[in-house]
Amino acid sequence: MQYNSNKIYRLKIFIEGTNPLVYRTIDIPSDATFFDLHQTIQKAFSWYDMHLHEFRTGTMVIGDPSNDEFGDMGIIDGFTIILDRVFHKPKDSIRYIYDFGDEWVHKVTLEKVLEADEKKHYPRCVRGKRCAPLEDVGGVWGFEEFKEAINDPSHEAYEQWREWFDHDFDVDAFYKEEINKELEKL
Repeated sequence: MQYNSNKIYRLKIFIEGTNPLVYRTIDIPSDATFFDLHQTIQKAFSWYDMHLHEFRTGTMVIGDPSNDEFGDMGIIDGFTIILDRVFHKPKDSIRYIYDFGDEWVHKVTLEKVLEADEKKHYPRCVRGKRCAPLEDVGGVWGFEEFKEAINDPSHEAYEQWREWFDHDFDVDAFYKEEINKELEKL
């Protein structure tokens, strides 16, 4: 990703319905495209971009027009629209929906506009809380059951989830350094 802007948007992105709240705060240039933002969110939540996505603001839908098989949804190509066409001032927000089956709905809010620091790589994750849900865990409800069962052998769904995911899961883990290493590869 190559950027020319000196303006950096600090965006807070949280997954609606998670309890406790799962979120990431990222810094990204204001001239990044919505496709760049999509890729950044994928890395920030340690996902693999295996599902469809879209951004929604008011009546505008931003994403991949090839996913509009009938051409009636009016999807704006995420490669062609940059963030500063939608975000103008702090508290402006949009929705990002990932995986239309699990339906992970994120609220993306502009927290502040910063000056770029030439010593820093963008995009970058500056903070976050909790481990993100795993791909294909079944949405918010599946994630809640997964968190309850995965480390509790007495839970009725423990064996089912262990068969699906055979590692320990730390719900409070947040790996900012690893996320930023992945973001540097973009």
